[in-house]
Amino acid sequence: FCAIAFVMAERTARPIEKLTQTTNEVIANQFQVSPATQAALEEITRSCENEIGTLASSIGFLQDELQRYIADLKITTAAKEKIESELKIAHDIQMNLLPRAFPGAPSHPEVEMHALLEPAREVGGDLFDWFEIGEGRIFFSVGDVSDKGVPAALFMAVTKALFRAYGQENLPLGEVVGVVNNELSRDNDSQMFVTVFCGIIDLATGRIEYCDGGHEN
Repeated sequence: FCAIAFVMAERTARPIEKLTQTTNEVIANQFQVSPATQAALEEITRSCENEIGTLASSIGFLQDELQRYIADLKITTAAKEKIESELKIAHDIQMNLLPRAFPGAPSHPEVEMHALLEPAREVGGDLFDWFEIGEGRIFFSVGDVSDKGVPAALFMAVTKALFRAYGQENLPLGEVVGVVNNELSRDNDSQMFVTVFCGIIDLATGRIEYCDGGHEN
């Protein structure tokens, strides 16, 4: 009887010992196991038709699932890092579209201009600009696109370019805003819009002509 009990205990203890070693290797190698260890798990699963075999099968399944999860996580992390890198580039491009140096107007060096833009995200739809139109007259604009992120940044760039183009045509200010509005509204399937406050400062007289395009604050 004792011999039989010893053999039975040996048959039970050996798979448990092997399973313990295999589990420790799985953990130590961050769920990456050697072919020999993988074969050992499969052997225990086949040879032990009891809780030990079930446990070995569960560990093998868990190891496969975790390997798949880690592989997916690496792909996701790489994609996230790529997006963050591209957004950083987009941020730098957007900031370069805005005035970065603020000297006085060439004809009136005593005039100082200052502005600051800090997007809530990497890129956004806020904008400002100024440029001289003829001697002693400065066209300026401040605006905000209805959306955020990359779409708003693109819409902001188009808006700024349009004001630059039409603001130097010596048109009445209201007409400039109207033309820009028509251009932005054309083929605008996304229904995005921009609020803007713009004006012309006559540095010789101090007179300001302005137009408010829904930018109340």
